[in-house]
Formats: sequence, C-alpha cells, structure tokens
Amino acid sequence: MKNFFLRLTLFLTFPFTALGDWADLPPDSFSLAPPPQSGSPAYARDFEILKEHQSTRTESSCELGRRQFFPSYKTMFANQESPLEAEEADLAFALITKVMKVTEKISSYQKQIFKRPRPYSEDSTLEPCIMKI
Repeated sequence: MKNFFLRLTLFLTFPFTALGDWADLPPDSFSLAPPPQSGSPAYARDFEILKEHQSTRTESSCELGRRQFFPSYKTMFANQESPLEAEEADLAFALITKVMKVTEKISSYQKQIFKRPRPYSEDSTLEPCIMKI
C-alpha cells in the first residue's frame, strides 16, 4: 500500500516535468477559487466540518499535528506515520522536497490574496490541537 503513495505522487507530478523546472513557476501561475463569503451557507458549512473534526479527533491525531506544525520532509515522510516505506522515502526525497517548497510558495501567495482569518479567530468554540498563530 505504501508503494501506492509513491507511485501516485510521481504520477501526479509527472505532467509538470513537461514545463521545464516547474518549481520556478511564479505562484500566480496557480489559481484557487476564493473562500466562501462570511455569513454564506458554504462558510457556515466549513465551520460545521471543523467542529465535527474537533469532536471526533483523537489525542494521537493531535500529537501527529503537533509534530507536523512546521512541515518538513522529515516530519511528513521520514517517520513512522509516513505513507512511504523507508526506501521509498529516500528515493522520493528530492521530488517531495521540491513539491513542498512549491506548495509553500503557492499557499503563502494565496493567503496574501484572500487574507482569510484562522477559523479559531472567527469562532471561539474552535480549539486547535496545535499552537495558535
């Protein structure tokens, strides 16, 4: 099963290889739909989902989240919770590191565009497992 995740990652990233060094694409090359408007039914549904997750989360899932507070290759793919076997993780290191850097670049850019507050800043009944930022 773990081999499946490596193959899926490689399959999903393969189209980007035709673009040359896709990691150098500017973050505005990727677009996201805006988040739901405050007060809309979709906005309310987002918070319902968060509250459902909060009511069913386990201490072990919170612990995993705390260990991944600052995502890195090591915390995501080179530990006992990794979907990859150790050999697969070693083989995928360069690609996964590159994907994580591109993802960070894109998400930082999109966060600046939308400026959506953290959910716990909007709803005091939400208590994250990890440190609030």
